[in-house]
Amino acid sequence: FFFIFGVGVFLFYLTSVTLHKFDRESPELNRESTEIFVKKYYSLVNNRQYSSAWDHLSDFFKKKTSVNEKGYSSYLKYWRTVKKVEILRTRVESSSENSATVNIQMRYYMISKNKTVDESLRLFLVWDTKNSRWAINNTEYSN
Repeated sequence: FFFIFGVGVFLFYLTSVTLHKFDRESPELNRESTEIFVKKYYSLVNNRQYSSAWDHLSDFFKKKTSVNEKGYSSYLKYWRTVKKVEILRTRVESSSENSATVNIQMRYYMISKNKTVDESLRLFLVWDTKNSRWAINNTEYSN
């Protein structure tokens, strides 16, 4: 009885150590999906939480002058012209441990003239190890 009990305790210990080690070495198992990340990002924008949304951009993208010429102030200036963003469709084009490409179709409801603009974008995401989440590293228009 003691032998069986001891073996059972030992096997339980090995299993829990192995599972803990596996979880620690495989954080991607606990990662948020890229589609959920994209929806959360635009939800932050829609809720006017611009500072939090800005934090979901990579340092590279924040410094990209063709998008954010004057940094955060350019980012704010643009998003303050948008009333709402509606995501119509997302599709993961590729995904790996440290990067992903997501195609999205969206509709912008602009503040001026109450007009809407439909757009297709390709988002290039990178895994932000510091914050344990995806970050937008680049974008490009797609057809």
